Amino acid sequence: MHSFASHRAEVRPGVELAYWREGEGGDPLLLLHGWPETRRIWGRNVAALAEAGFEVVVPDLRGYGESGLAPDGSYDLAAHARDVHALMTAVLGHLPFAAAGSDLGGGVAIDLGLRFPGAIDRQVLFN
Repeated sequence: MHSFASHRAEVRPGVELAYWREGEGGDPLLLLHGWPETRRIWGRNVAALAEAGFEVVVPDLRGYGESGLAPDGSYDLAAHARDVHALMTAVLGHLPFAAAGSDLGGGVAIDLGLRFPGAIDRQVLFN
C-alpha cells in the first residue's frame, strides 16, 4: 500500500488539518477527497503524481480522517475552501496551484477557485 508521512497544521484558529505532502519542489497539486472518504482514497495516485513532477498535497478535510473537528461547527464548502486555501498558501507557500476533487472535494475546489481568484491555475473535477 502506501506509507506517506503525515503532517498537521493549524490552518485557522482551532482548525487543524492532517495532510500528506510528497514531491516537494514540484508543481503544487491539491487533491481533495469526497464524502464520506478521507485522503486515503488518493493513496494509489500520490507516488505516481510526485514522480511525474508534482508536489502533491492531500489533506483530510475538517472533520474527516485524522483532521480535527471544527470548533465553529461549520462543514460547508466555504469553510473547507478557506481551510485548504490557508494550507496551500499560508502554510506551504503555494500560489497558484492545481486542484483535483471528487464529490465533496469537487465542490470545495469550485468554491476555492471562485472565492480566491487566481489561486487555482488548473482544475479537474469528477464524481
